[in-house]
Amino acid sequence: MTDRIHPTIVVLRKEIRRMEHRIAQIDAIHEQRPVSRLLEMRQEVRELLGKHEGDHVKIGELLTPYVAEEKQLNKTIDAQADMKLYDELFQLQIDRDSLASDLFIYEMRHGKRREPREKETS
Repeated sequence: MTDRIHPTIVVLRKEIRRMEHRIAQIDAIHEQRPVSRLLEMRQEVRELLGKHEGDHVKIGELLTPYVAEEKQLNKTIDAQADMKLYDELFQLQIDRDSLASDLFIYEMRHGKRREPREKETS
């Protein structure tokens, strides 16, 4: 047996890594708390409006970054509510687990060999 790794093993490992990367991306979307941040932002904006009452130019300048962040947070909220994302996550997990099983079989047949068990001493 040569030391080369069977090509199927290489492909399976690469595909599993790709799936795990996408699963991590979806998990990151789900772990965000955009509604909490929106509430914090609204409180900050109220304070800014109170502090700079009547100075509309200054208020406009100060609110610009909040507008961009609010748009991004709304996109995140929409993404979290999209059931297609959950469906994709579920399917990726099933496919990854299936490929991991296939990888195990290929590694046993063509790749890694099992470590010999230590003999039990009586």
